[in-house]
Amino acid sequence: MELLVLMFFFHLILDINSQNVPQPRLLVSPDVITEIRGSVQLYCDVPHNAKVSQCYFYPEREKTSLKLSPSCQLSVTGSELIRWTGRRSPGALHIVCYYAVDNSNRTPSPHSLPAPVTVLNQKPKLSGNHDAQSDEFTLSCQIPASESGTADFSCNLYTAENPQPWQHQRSQKRRSGGAFCIFNAQRNDVFHRLQSVKRREASCDYSLTSDPTARSLMSDNYSLIHFLPTPTQPSITTEKSTAYVPQPRLHVSPDVITERGSVQLHCMVPHNVKVSQCYFYPERENTSPKLSPSCQLSVTGSELIRWTGRRFESGNDTTIHICSFFSLFNSSENHKTHNDQ
Repeated sequence: MELLVLMFFFHLILDINSQNVPQPRLLVSPDVITEIRGSVQLYCDVPHNAKVSQCYFYPEREKTSLKLSPSCQLSVTGSELIRWTGRRSPGALHIVCYYAVDNSNRTPSPHSLPAPVTVLNQKPKLSGNHDAQSDEFTLSCQIPASESGTADFSCNLYTAENPQPWQHQRSQKRRSGGAFCIFNAQRNDVFHRLQSVKRREASCDYSLTSDPTARSLMSDNYSLIHFLPTPTQPSITTEKSTAYVPQPRLHVSPDVITERGSVQLHCMVPHNVKVSQCYFYPERENTSPKLSPSCQLSVTGSELIRWTGRRFESGNDTTIHICSFFSLFNSSENHKTHNDQ
């Protein structure tokens, strides 16, 4: 009987001690970060008179996935936070903390209220159009709707794989929801910029206005090849200027190769045509053409995979279609009479 009374008395002491331990408050800064380069500071705010031996952090509903900190502070990157919580879907991630009192029993405190942290891990989408009247490009960097309401953003516009931004703009919000950045440039400026990097694509990303180093993933490349100036037809002054420009024929040998093999591409043009340059490109692919003054090109299987940007499953045969066209010698006109390969 005395033993039962002693056990009850001991349990009562523990329960009273637990009730007297104040609840901590979890502070997060900032509460919106990006997956790449972004990081959040977690601080389990404990009363000054509490003797803390350890603080514990965990994602809400994941009490076994603990991170410990004697200082009650923890720094976590966006990618680490995604791995820790096991979530990649858009929306806020909620973190909880508690602490243990430094005594012989290491009494745990009540758990804090969940604190939200939003990780931006969605790509933006770049689109564009050309105003023929003003000869101006308008490119729009669309920020995903699931993330656009969480903070203020700025966007960067890039050409090809140049790591230095070409333009920088603050985001705008739509009344219907969502955010975007608008870039404007004269067509000549765009083409001079593209010519300097020898590519025909643009891309964008977005970052927190409060922290420009916290950037999103890069958008997919947006091809500007469809906006290349279409050459005008020459004046009908002589019989030669109205001559028909024949279609080339693309000859490939061999037409079946391995990744280590190579294929010979030959853009066959009639002998009486004075050709300045031949161009080869994968059908329906937004990639830059390969040039050849001799109208012949040798490409290995691995180069063909990199060129087209396509990945193939092991054991499966895949057909790639290549097209070609040529430009005339001593002419400012590119005759885009494409073959039918």
